[in-house]
Amino acid sequence: MSGLQQRLHYKNSRITEILGMLSRTDRPVGLCGAGMYAGILSEKLPEYGVKPQFIVLEEKYISSMGSNAYGLPVISTRECAEKYPDSYIIIAHIYNYENEWSVVKRTQQLLTPDNEIITLGAVWLSSLDFMNSSYV
Repeated sequence: MSGLQQRLHYKNSRITEILGMLSRTDRPVGLCGAGMYAGILSEKLPEYGVKPQFIVLEEKYISSMGSNAYGLPVISTRECAEKYPDSYIIIAHIYNYENEWSVVKRTQQLLTPDNEIITLGAVWLSSLDFMNSSYV
């Protein structure tokens, strides 16, 4: 198996483990971001037993989004910290593997230390049928 194949296999196995854990948790699950990727996740995650309860955005983006997106309430990072301080937050915007950590750090700075940030990675999700290869 080549290095890339090993990395793909590892990441896909981890995604399956993460989705299993999220499907069994009592903690709230939210999406950070409200673009096309958030729409895909809000539709596909329930097929894996994971039901996002809200979308969290920075204040400056909420006015253009409104109070609802993809059937989920849109809340600010401040409101998320107050209402859902122990929630799992799935990064729901496109990033590449190289800047994954900077996205996680930026999101964590906006929330509480008890919020857990989860990245699934758009490039890796095609193997789970979240997105087809042409989208990726």
